[in-house]
Amino acid sequence: MVGIAMCLFWLTLHYKHSNRIQTAEHIETRAGTILAGRSGYLGDGMSPYTLVEFADYQCPPCRANRSNVHDVLARYQGKLKLDFRNLPLPALHAQAMYAAIVAEAARKQGKFWEVNAILFDATLTEPVIQKVVKDHLSSGTLSANLLETARNAVDADMALANELGIEGTPSFLLCCPDGKVYRLQTPESVSEIL
Repeated sequence: MVGIAMCLFWLTLHYKHSNRIQTAEHIETRAGTILAGRSGYLGDGMSPYTLVEFADYQCPPCRANRSNVHDVLARYQGKLKLDFRNLPLPALHAQAMYAAIVAEAARKQGKFWEVNAILFDATLTEPVIQKVVKDHLSSGTLSANLLETARNAVDADMALANELGIEGTPSFLLCCPDGKVYRLQTPESVSEIL
């Protein structure tokens, strides 16, 4: 009787483990390809793991995920940093591209994370974004040069998303110190690797 009970216990355990849904999927791209030339991470820049988020400032799920992303960064402080990538979906969100360009202009002036938080917290309209420009960019305007540089950065993020087959937001990747990259279903999925 005890033997049957132990067998059933083992089978149940095995069944649960083998049918667990994987929320982290290894992809063939190397971390160095994704992170080449990047800086200005949120968190300790020396952290070995990088959570890469592709998001749209007007996307309701992206906005709802903000606290989850920050919770994961806090939980893995010293091990994990965040690299934000723009993936505006202008067909769905009218102000998404403008917001992304303003955020990248702020990055060029060392104010990205401040502006990123403001854009995610605000109800985005053109006047609201123009106020962010006025209040948070050094010149209070988007010069033609800064606009072009910021637009190129957004275009590069979108091209990378396209190359990686990322179509929706929010989307997450985990870049590991060994060069491996994992596509994550949620930011909490980093726990499968870390």
